[in-house]
Amino acid sequence: MLSIVNYNTKKLLHQCLQSIFSSSTGLKYQVYVVDNHSLDESSKMLESLFPKVFLIRNDQNKGFARANNQVVRMTNSRYILILNPDIIVIPGSIDPMVDFMDRYPEIGALGCKLLYPDHSIQFSCRRYPNAYLIFLRGLHGDSLFPHANIFRRYLMADWDHSSIAEVDWVMGSCMMLRREALEETGLFDEGFFMYYEDVDLCLRMWKDWKVYYYPDSYMIHHHLQESHKVRAVRQRWIHIASAYRFFKKHGPFPRRNRLDRSSGVGCHEV
Repeated sequence: MLSIVNYNTKKLLHQCLQSIFSSSTGLKYQVYVVDNHSLDESSKMLESLFPKVFLIRNDQNKGFARANNQVVRMTNSRYILILNPDIIVIPGSIDPMVDFMDRYPEIGALGCKLLYPDHSIQFSCRRYPNAYLIFLRGLHGDSLFPHANIFRRYLMADWDHSSIAEVDWVMGSCMMLRREALEETGLFDEGFFMYYEDVDLCLRMWKDWKVYYYPDSYMIHHHLQESHKVRAVRQRWIHIASAYRFFKKHGPFPRRNRLDRSSGVGCHEV
């Protein structure tokens, strides 16, 4: 099952769905789109061009976490693939992710390799942030000193992203989740309107499950294209509020819990 949350991204959503339905797959799946009260006629486009898509219309923007939870609660599939509408699904990218999850039942969350439209690598798996790091990024320290070790380590820019590996967290723009793990860990924390809900979920997931990065599958991510169209000040305040909630919940220096459960995956931890 695929879950996509849409808010005024009609053009990108169209491209995303087109890429999904044009990809050959041996899997049986359903696609759900939660429209968070878009004003760009996204719903009309869906009804006209993609009648197979299950459309959930919200009468207000309920945010990323709450909207995805709506889909999880009303379905019963083994896996839920969370996708942003600005993702382009490459043919043959979903099946290997499902196969990998089937082979390694200790994995609760899986992220694939994400590329920018020019096919350069996007750092879609990362180490946990700490309050000091986020404070420096808030001051645009990462723009002024992009090669500083503290930022490179957080983004895992010190690693080539070509190997399967255990990671702290994977971006919610493309995240495959095991339903059993969600039922044990809990769904997305709806206290996060947007941002940090993926970091929070992976941190909680590590108590009993594992989180992996799987580069053998890859997708294109038009990252930040739509967010630039909304007011930057509002986005910044949402980001600050989410960061505050995350560090209040997990402390200023969050760490992953170590599992006793050994992994059968032939890879390393980074």
